[in-house]
Amino acid sequence: MIHRQVSAVFQLRDGFTGRMLPNAGGLLARLDGAPCRPLWKQGGYWVLTDLAPGPHRLELVLAGYRPEPVEWSWDGAAPWQGCVVLKPGQGYPFRGDVTRLVLQLSGKNGPLAHEAVWLCTPSAAQPKLAQDKAQPGDTQLRLYYKGPAAALPVPGAFLLQDGGHTERIELLRLEGEQGILAAPLEQKHSRGRELLPAQPYTADRQGVVEALLCQPCQLTVQCRGQVKTFDLAPGENQGQWQLEGR
Repeated sequence: MIHRQVSAVFQLRDGFTGRMLPNAGGLLARLDGAPCRPLWKQGGYWVLTDLAPGPHRLELVLAGYRPEPVEWSWDGAAPWQGCVVLKPGQGYPFRGDVTRLVLQLSGKNGPLAHEAVWLCTPSAAQPKLAQDKAQPGDTQLRLYYKGPAAALPVPGAFLLQDGGHTERIELLRLEGEQGILAAPLEQKHSRGRELLPAQPYTADRQGVVEALLCQPCQLTVQCRGQVKTFDLAPGENQGQWQLEGR
């Protein structure tokens, strides 16, 4: 009998609608530069097995979406778990109006080419901390939110807004009112702090980030630990952000 070790489990989410993609037929994948075929499991889970411990890079391509790279490091024990957000690309079936942002990132030495950035949008569920205090090292958070738990993009990344203690977290799952974290908290937080769903983007060689959203909103952007908000109107939006440091 052949025994396989599960090394990674991930789901796919549509970055425009926020919905899960349970049946992504035609998904193409490359693992560490070589073609691979993740195993599909009921419920929209994709599984990679028998990987060597250490860093890995997965590149996913699906018709109608931009190619999406994912990097993680596996410790050889518990499977890595994540949710990959696919952004709209050529051939995406848009319905209704689209809010478009073109954001120029720059530092004191010019455009920030290939810079990692997180775009965070308000959620109708408005998840917030429901406990008096959350401490560094905590691995779960008590939350309150509007509507059903299914309205939250979990598993997924969130920006926990808290002034100078703002940090990005990843919720693996919900167990009642408890949100289970992928990694321990690094900062302390208090009741009522809001969690904003966050999506990763990478600037191009000119330091430009382009994003397509389903509606206008107040967008929160995190880059290099710095945070800035932009009020997006329907249609086209242009933005510039001069970050502190290099």
